[in-house]
Amino acid sequence: MKREMIAQDKDNAKCQDDAYFSSSQLTVEQWLSEGVTHYRNRHYKEALSACEKATQLDPNNALGYYGMGLALHDLGLYMEALSAFEQAIQLHSNNAKAYVGKGNTYYKLKHYAEALVAYDQALQISPNNESVYLYKGRTLFTLKHYEEALAVYDQALQINPDNTKACHGKLKTLSELGNAFYALNRYQEALTVYEQVIQCDPSYAKGYGEKGRALHTLKRYEEALAVYDQALQIEPSNAQVYSDKGRTLFTLKRYEEALAAYEQALQLYLDYAKAHMAKAKVFYALGNNLYKLGSCEMALIAYEQAIQLAPDDDRAYIGKGRALHALGRYVEARDAYYAKRAQLMGKCIPYDGNPFVFYFD
Repeated sequence: MKREMIAQDKDNAKCQDDAYFSSSQLTVEQWLSEGVTHYRNRHYKEALSACEKATQLDPNNALGYYGMGLALHDLGLYMEALSAFEQAIQLHSNNAKAYVGKGNTYYKLKHYAEALVAYDQALQISPNNESVYLYKGRTLFTLKHYEEALAVYDQALQINPDNTKACHGKLKTLSELGNAFYALNRYQEALTVYEQVIQCDPSYAKGYGEKGRALHTLKRYEEALAVYDQALQIEPSNAQVYSDKGRTLFTLKRYEEALAAYEQALQLYLDYAKAHMAKAKVFYALGNNLYKLGSCEMALIAYEQAIQLAPDDDRAYIGKGRALHALGRYVEARDAYYAKRAQLMGKCIPYDGNPFVFYFD
């Protein structure tokens, strides 16, 4: 038995020696080929080792440093990756891919200005490289330079009109540009951009929802409803659209239809385990509508559901207090107003001269 173990050890040692001599005899090209294979299989440490072996044999091999940069990037070693890409560029200044790798590494480091410089250098060498435009568009989008990002995505689409990633990037950028206009109260401009979103992809339900929201804010309520219905034809399970539709119907004093829309939104939200906050918002909106309709008992139930789902939402406590106040349950109303941070919101006014009972305007 002992002899067999010794023999096995000798065999293992011989195999290791054979592997060592075999690997030591590999050429630069063979090491690079090894590196490519390992990288494609996502064996980044092995890919890095193989490329390092190639550069040890040939210190002026730009491709070896480029491969090292890719592996280091995917290992999360970004500063080391930058050094490798810089070395590759010094050895081969017209290597567009090395500039792209450098740009992508700067992006990971959140050095967006440097990333844009690297991408522009890559485009000077390879002006028809649609992938570089995608990376540049992504960086501009991250910087919220939406109009510049759109121009870059359009350049990518001029090169390849069927580039789905460019189409998606443009769609996402248009949507965010519309949202930015909307946040600045520039509703007509937001509406124009949302219409471009729909032109870009007529099957994008979110674009219709955003357009409907802009139309509602512009008080074009009937048009908003028509657009919401288009969104629901594309995506019947979109709870947010039902909620927005409910708000518009309520504004038009079509209360029963509004409540039905909110109920539909609630039923859909129940299908999502992590939608507590969204459900709370619908319950809160439902409570507000019921309160305005004079159904204070039902409104109270809705507000309590909202509080149960989102205990830190001060608005629900305020709504609950209003409902309790309307029902003549003043002590409970006071407690609701003081719960959590509700006392910090709104303007407090004494109720009937009693300084311990408050309600909010």
